[in-house]
Amino acid sequence: MRNAVRSTVAAMLAVVAAIVAAAVIGSARDSQAAALDPLDLTVARYTALSIVAPANEETIHDNSGTVNVEVSIEPEHQVRQGHQLRISLDGVPVATLSAVQRYALLDVERGTHVLSAAVIDRDGAELISSTSVTFYMWQASQLLPQRPDRPRVAPR
Repeated sequence: MRNAVRSTVAAMLAVVAAIVAAAVIGSARDSQAAALDPLDLTVARYTALSIVAPANEETIHDNSGTVNVEVSIEPEHQVRQGHQLRISLDGVPVATLSAVQRYALLDVERGTHVLSAAVIDRDGAELISSTSVTFYMWQASQLLPQRPDRPRVAPR
């Protein structure tokens, strides 16, 4: 009886080993084919997304309210796969970009703001997001256009 059990267990282990080997070989073959196929539409795995500009805690002096935003994505932004870059200001999406990594936010009001970025797929699912960046928009006062400690210069 022991010999029958041993031979059955040995046969089962051989079958399991064959299944595992086939799965490993098939997986390697599939990943090699995907790497070689330029039309492959599998989801790219992004490793990093960060906001390069403005810097965290930066004060921006701009009376028009323009903020230049620049992001860094690794690996490169996969436009052909329908991925887009979404930029959010204070938690509200303000831009969805297809092929650029720079954007100018216009008419940003004075005060503290939080900026974030995310790569989304064509269905709107978030693939990776950046760490939020806080910046401060400084604009000259409309109530006191000239500082009181500076004397006014009369026009000539």
